[in-house]
Amino acid sequence: MYTCERCGTRFGARWAEERSCPRCLAREGVRVRLAFRLFEDAPTRVTNPSPPGGLEAAVQRRLASGVR
Repeated sequence: MYTCERCGTRFGARWAEERSCPRCLAREGVRVRLAFRLFEDAPTRVTNPSPPGGLEAAVQRRLASGVR
């Protein structure tokens, strides 16, 4: 991945030959170098964590609480 050092936009290998950020060039007319980042530490996101004990335990808790 190539990342713009100014705006942080990421680009794939297609932009490797360009070597300047097309977004910054189009918006502000500024040539900004793209930096190659092989592996970037991305925060791990859990969008829908499973309840403790799994689905079966969640159903049992719901039935035990009397909520239908």
